Amino acid sequence: MADIHIDDFFQDCAHILLKLYGHFPRKDALYVDDIADCAPVDEYGIPSERHMACYQAMLWLAEENYLRYEDRIGFSGLDQVTLTEKAFLKLVTPVNTELLEDNTSPPIVSLQHASFAAQLRQALNAATPYRMREALSHLWPDVLPSHALNIVTDKD
Repeated sequence: MADIHIDDFFQDCAHILLKLYGHFPRKDALYVDDIADCAPVDEYGIPSERHMACYQAMLWLAEENYLRYEDRIGFSGLDQVTLTEKAFLKLVTPVNTELLEDNTSPPIVSLQHASFAAQLRQALNAATPYRMREALSHLWPDVLPSHALNIVTDKD
């Protein structure tokens, strides 16, 4: 059985981190509806499983010190959210050193394209679970151990 809920979790985390990175250091409200494309509540007002999974991903990122928030907005989201220093530094760190050697672009452009945030954006655009795990391995190395990366690249 495929672990689709884990793939959804990875995508949610990527969306959350990039959304907060996009307006860092400003604090803002973060809503599940802005992250996951799912039905917010059923006819009885109960949030869907997918909605709650995305909401819990937000809370998990806060518990693991990747974001901080001042208040919860019911089950809809979090208020006054911003990245922690830990998350910000991870997102701006260059992870693709090949792009740093690009002499055709100005150094600042190469640096931005090599950042973890840029790699995460590319993974979201690629929309494949493996590419997402590959990108997130820079944040959580055990998500995709280095020997797994070698196996896949050897086959390509």
